[in-house]
Amino acid sequence: MGTRSSSSAARILMAALYGVSAVLILTRLVHATDTTNSYALLVGASRYEHLEERWKLAGPANDVILMQTVLIDRGMPAANIRVLSDSAGADSRPTRAAILEELDRLGRTVKDGDFVMIHLAGHGSQQPDNQDDDETDGLDELFLPTDVEGWNGQRGGVENAIVDDELGPRLKSIQNRGAFVWFVADSCFSGTMVRGAPVDERERLITPEALGIPHDVLMRAQADGSASRGAQAEADPLAGVAGEAERGGFVAFYAAQTTETTPEMRFGASGADGERPWYGLFSYNLASIIAAHPNATYRQVAQQIFSNYRAMNRHAPTPLLEGRPDDLDRVALGGGGGEAVRQWPVEQERPGRLRLSAGRLHQIFPGMIVAVLPVAAETGRETLLGYARVADAGPTRSTLVPIAYEGLEAVYEVPEQAQARVVDVQVRNELSYALAPEEATAARETARQELERLENEDDGLDLMQVDWQGSPNLRLLVADGRLWFLPPSGAIDRTPTSGGDATGPVVRGQTPSIAIPEAAQPDPEEIAVFRKELRESLETVARVTTLFNLARALGGNELAGNLEISPEVRRSDGSREPFRLNHVPPRLNDGDVLVTRIANKGQQVVDLTVLFVDSRYGIEPWFPFDGRSNRLRHGEHVELELGVTLSTIGLEHFVFIAVAAEPQAPPSDLTNLAQKQLPVRGQAIATLQDMLPTTRGGNRPAIETAAVTVFSWEVSP
Repeated sequence: MGTRSSSSAARILMAALYGVSAVLILTRLVHATDTTNSYALLVGASRYEHLEERWKLAGPANDVILMQTVLIDRGMPAANIRVLSDSAGADSRPTRAAILEELDRLGRTVKDGDFVMIHLAGHGSQQPDNQDDDETDGLDELFLPTDVEGWNGQRGGVENAIVDDELGPRLKSIQNRGAFVWFVADSCFSGTMVRGAPVDERERLITPEALGIPHDVLMRAQADGSASRGAQAEADPLAGVAGEAERGGFVAFYAAQTTETTPEMRFGASGADGERPWYGLFSYNLASIIAAHPNATYRQVAQQIFSNYRAMNRHAPTPLLEGRPDDLDRVALGGGGGEAVRQWPVEQERPGRLRLSAGRLHQIFPGMIVAVLPVAAETGRETLLGYARVADAGPTRSTLVPIAYEGLEAVYEVPEQAQARVVDVQVRNELSYALAPEEATAARETARQELERLENEDDGLDLMQVDWQGSPNLRLLVADGRLWFLPPSGAIDRTPTSGGDATGPVVRGQTPSIAIPEAAQPDPEEIAVFRKELRESLETVARVTTLFNLARALGGNELAGNLEISPEVRRSDGSREPFRLNHVPPRLNDGDVLVTRIANKGQQVVDLTVLFVDSRYGIEPWFPFDGRSNRLRHGEHVELELGVTLSTIGLEHFVFIAVAAEPQAPPSDLTNLAQKQLPVRGQAIATLQDMLPTTRGGNRPAIETAAVTVFSWEVSP
């Protein structure tokens, strides 16, 4: 938790610029990638012929297919996209020779002004740095092609692995021909993960030991690196991989930092075999964002990945980003700027059923309402055919059901050229959960029965159980006579409460939990207490999940882009550390202070609300306070300070909600979204849908009505 102090005008942070609108009639006009000079190399290494079967992956082959589809949809010629994948045929296997040959070919082919995307999906690892001693941790980072073998002690390297030192010169060669390079690595480089219960995720990491690298060789390399260079390991897995090129531009995205792993998991709807396909967590989110936001900059794409992870309640991994400021602020994939409209083709599937050429990757979700127009260029209500609600949403396609809405009758037939445009986002207090598959006990049966009862109630909380192997918002574990509320990663900390003073105890990173009646036939009063605590706890988690999903579902927009957020950490020893928003979230200690300046650089007047979300789902209003006005006009700013104390430990967040101010209307103030930490003992709180302003109708100005930004950090004891 933190303490507030006022400076000269506002405080907070961000690592995931995000946009939100309760109603969208017009947003921006989609601009395709420059189709004549754009290239991509997509590598998906899933099956490793010389390694044990247990190292096989399922997601990389799907990642590259998904990314290929998105790039073609964005206008990149299919002929300019080279796919190396296990599923692409014998001539397209992602071997070491094939990958390096394609990189060399790009270095000979591209011209000044061209764009190149290189996406590597598969296992990563590390080996001793035996070449130029440029690694501060003594280890080289590796990408493992499908023909990788084991450690060769005589050569001092892993056979057929691709080392970061080999990638650097090739990327620099492409840049020096004047091309802009976007390098994406969806693989792990080191680290471990501890869970309180098993999760159906596969880490994209093969440990150096599993490749046969002797433990003493690794330890010696790390010791030599530390002694000779006297520095900590770089935060970026392939830091500076492209070097300082003379021409062109360069941006790199990494799925995780060197001390983390990144998983692949199941996403989307089930296929013909009844199973949901595997994708890399990072690749799936990246494809989702660039499909949904064609005018987003690289910086905004990275910020939105952070927001997506926070919306999924994931504590790890931490995606990283590298590039010069001017490169990071370029539009991703070389697309142009301008006005945009979130609209897609819609066609008749059968009477009463429409199919939309967009899905979850485009931030389309069940319950959304779309307007149906006869052709793409139409903008006025006078030509509006009618409305439809999203019934089902897959990764790239959705099903629509016509509805009567806004005074218009439902339309059951649409012309071939019809387009659908998002006009209303139905925000609901939803919560998906998974109950750990443990041995049956009286306590577990009590928890199961009460959860099932809550699921069947129709009282505002949309509770849904999913398989433990799925991707729930919340994982529940029955242990030690308590029901534990775990994040999606399954991590659990049962450290007991300790310390404290007259103001209350200090919690040392304790995972929230509530007591469960353990008797086979529990006392009705005990059941009543448990039922009340369970419901309140789930409502608390659902409200935070809804808040993050609100940011995730609607994406970045102009309103969010006009907020300039400048954070700084003032350490307890007096030092000051400005930090980059898109890199590793800062780790804070007792006595540190976060100082953030927020300025409105746009012409639209906004009303700003800031909420502090702690590691136990508590929401505390942070701005405005003491009767201050929260309306920011062009050029105005606020600066706030957060003093760190140890009332909670772990991942914490700031949420900024900026609402476009309505003329002659009082400022929008959403501080009434506050709630206590788990377990909740307070009164019910209205949902976000009740709080956010909504304006429905035909002729709306081309600006989103609200924006949500989330920033997270880790508090350490």
